[in-house]
Amino acid sequence: MRHVHAAALALLLACQEQAPPVTDTAGPGLARAYELASADEGTTVAHRLLGLERRFGRVCNGQEDASWWAERVERLDALLEAVDGALVPHDPSNWATWDRDEVTAALTTVDRAMHEEGYLVCIGIGYLGRTFGPAVAGGLDAIPTRIELGSKRTCDVDLSAEHRGEAARKHLSEGFHPYDCDLGSHIVMSVAERWGWPMTFVHIPGHMFVRWHFADGSTMNWDTNKGRSVSDDEYRRNKGWKHVLEREDLGYTRNGWLEDEDEASIRGWYLTWLFSRTDSAACKLDALDMALDTGRPLPATSQNRFAWALVTRPALRSPDNHRMALTLAEDAVRKDPQCHYWDTLSCALAANGRHAEAVAVEIAHISPDSPRIPYFQAGMDCFEPFVAQEGGCPKSGTHDSRP
Repeated sequence: MRHVHAAALALLLACQEQAPPVTDTAGPGLARAYELASADEGTTVAHRLLGLERRFGRVCNGQEDASWWAERVERLDALLEAVDGALVPHDPSNWATWDRDEVTAALTTVDRAMHEEGYLVCIGIGYLGRTFGPAVAGGLDAIPTRIELGSKRTCDVDLSAEHRGEAARKHLSEGFHPYDCDLGSHIVMSVAERWGWPMTFVHIPGHMFVRWHFADGSTMNWDTNKGRSVSDDEYRRNKGWKHVLEREDLGYTRNGWLEDEDEASIRGWYLTWLFSRTDSAACKLDALDMALDTGRPLPATSQNRFAWALVTRPALRSPDNHRMALTLAEDAVRKDPQCHYWDTLSCALAANGRHAEAVAVEIAHISPDSPRIPYFQAGMDCFEPFVAQEGGCPKSGTHDSRP
């Protein structure tokens, strides 16, 4: 039986019943993935996250290819070396003396160097393996607002920073490496790690940026999508975030938006995405274990994604996993009582045999006419696809959407 980390077990009810074994569908890939768990995957946060992607997105799926890893690390190393070279005039090791203008100048240099090396903001990428993979084909004479990446993927180009234009025109024509807010933050934080800069990660719904901490306690946010500083208040005024950040400020939700995060927290986020990319059931549970083992609270969106998979995917069906899903789903609705999280909780209750409570959740938080209610009343659960798909929440959110 696959066991979760002890710290997570402490949150669960005592379990006497043994779960059936989880079947690993990735064959020898899982054993190799465990070998990589103790391997040194690199010296910066971007290297280490790329190592997680190699493990869960490639090896666990039986797709290990030495060239995949080597080529991406080579490109990452080359980019960091180019950025270091561009920073020399700023004396980056002497950052303790910098004021806000000097920090802005240094981070602008980082952004400019990234674009000059062919790394362009292309919102909607998601993984470092894509950023440091082969260049996206060029041949674009004009600067578009949206680029087709193939396999039904698109990305939105952000060239709002004035210094990006010339480099963008060159690489959109010749080929470029796309990155978005998460991946840009990972790269900037890798530069910061090399120089010892006092920076942290920060999340708001659907977005990540980084934050510089000055010795006097003041801070400055840096948005890698925009290539400029953006204040907390500017994020709060943005119509896309205004409502959710107001709810956070008033204490209606507790997602930790706008708070400082360290690498351990970011590993939890990244493992959430990789959980969905991993085909092997055993590897999925290993990714969940690692996310719980970071020692940092998981955001509600990660808890919801994990819980939904544990109560809808037959390969993950076991009493232990049902109880874990219930713990995660209950905590998610405490942090952020939105419809899709209640929807997951009702399925978690049903998976644990608590069908009357599942019906009560559907009536109170989904709809008194939820089409799922008769199934729960009949003792069914969401491992049946037609039951899981009967959720009555608006389509503006999903159980498995990207955090």
